Amino acid sequence: MSNKKRNSESVKLAESSLNTYQPEFVKDTQDVLKGVFGSLFEKMLQGELNNHLGINSILKSLRNMKIVGMVMGIKHSKQVLMK
Repeated sequence: MSNKKRNSESVKLAESSLNTYQPEFVKDTQDVLKGVFGSLFEKMLQGELNNHLGINSILKSLRNMKIVGMVMGIKHSKQVLMK
């Protein structure tokens, strides 16, 4: 193993995980790692997909279109009522 100095935040995360989950067996440790890294990778991939596909901007556009449609519907309803 190298003598590379560890990041203090990584050490805190490891200690916190050990204190929280208190794994007794190797399988327990593997389950903790799967949970932590699974969530991490899922969020990273979701961010990549959102960035690459523009999902957030598409959803925002759809929301704006819905709002504009609602406003246009209200204006149209007012015009019909005034006639």
